[in-house]
Amino acid sequence: MKYDLGYCNSWLSTFFKKNLDSEAQKIDAGLFKTSEKNNRVYDVFRNRIIFPIKSHRDQIIGFGGRVIDSSDNPKYLNSSDSVLYKKNRNLYFTSDFITATKKKGYAFIVEGYFDVLSLNKLGYANSASPSGTALTYQQLESISKYTSKILICFDNDEAGIKAAEEAATVLPPGKTKIARLESYKDPSEALQANDSEAIRKAIWDAKPYRPDGIVLSLIHISEPT
Repeated sequence: MKYDLGYCNSWLSTFFKKNLDSEAQKIDAGLFKTSEKNNRVYDVFRNRIIFPIKSHRDQIIGFGGRVIDSSDNPKYLNSSDSVLYKKNRNLYFTSDFITATKKKGYAFIVEGYFDVLSLNKLGYANSASPSGTALTYQQLESISKYTSKILICFDNDEAGIKAAEEAATVLPPGKTKIARLESYKDPSEALQANDSEAIRKAIWDAKPYRPDGIVLSLIHISEPT
């Protein structure tokens, strides 16, 4: 499978419970947690679509999970921090991220897992997501060896616009641009409409961000690629 997506069902839960030697191992693996109510070990990702969170060496270091049944909460879950995975340091991206980021010259930061996959489908494998958490300096520092230019495109609503502006403050002025989709809430909606032109226009019209509101001269991207 191209993006290594998975699904955690009851069979998988039973498999891990039988094959991990102790409850401590189950918890250390990030697949189980201990209930605060009854101190029983339970499966974190059961009945969720699973997104592998990878290192820059393309090794799986954690997981994100999205519910299938809308009545389940919370909608999204991430692995707990571990020796390999740190929420405030790691981004979600596909295996083509580093190559695409170097080629395009910038990283495309979006809100969620499906936004990353949608942009991949539209030709933007240089996309990454903070996995539902606030974007941090450490996360962007981790990709700084590949590019110093960041394009943020969060959901096209009040909360998303505010989050994008807050995220932009973790970078020095002149290094970040904010893109807004005019006709869609997020890149996933643009993919559903098969509208790659909306993404290109958002990139072309993106504005540099600075906390004091002063618009800097545009970081030049000769063509939205």
